[in-house]
Amino acid sequence: MTPEAIASTLLARRPYPPLCPKTVYDRSLTKTIQSLDAPLLVRAVLHLANDDIEGCHVIVQDMDGQRTANLLHATLHRREGDYWNSK
Repeated sequence: MTPEAIASTLLARRPYPPLCPKTVYDRSLTKTIQSLDAPLLVRAVLHLANDDIEGCHVIVQDMDGQRTANLLHATLHRREGDYWNSK
């Protein structure tokens, strides 16, 4: 699968994802996303769209100082309900 195909699948889901997901939306996509030949931040966004908070966190936590990584890091903490850590 391509990043575009995965994104299309995840963005077309209904109902829309919950703000604070309880579980990964599609666990079968986790390894697919991890194995993509795509930039790290693309994989992080796809993990987040798949409600895979931990998958996204593993990527962005070590990219502190990069604007897009910082935005994703704050967003994932907001989605997990960790509001104080989403600054």
